Amino acid sequence: MNQFVNIELFYRQTPIALRVPTRVTQRRLEALLTQALATIAVRLPDHWHLEAKNKAVTIASDGTWHDYAIGDGDQFEVIEEQANADI
Repeated sequence: MNQFVNIELFYRQTPIALRVPTRVTQRRLEALLTQALATIAVRLPDHWHLEAKNKAVTIASDGTWHDYAIGDGDQFEVIEEQANADI
């Protein structure tokens, strides 16, 4: 598998073309995306995760993309999570 994969990230229905490393964990990639997108004035929610749009794959937070069937052209979406409310 390649060291990088070209994906399309959707945030608020806007596609963003990205080249991401495959030897990074999902958790680390999400942190990197938060930082990288901030440089182009895209502020992600405080609580979110990535979800595949065009295939049925769920990546564990400690799983690397190298370990999954992810390839060029795959689409992912930023899913905002609800913060835990105190009861």
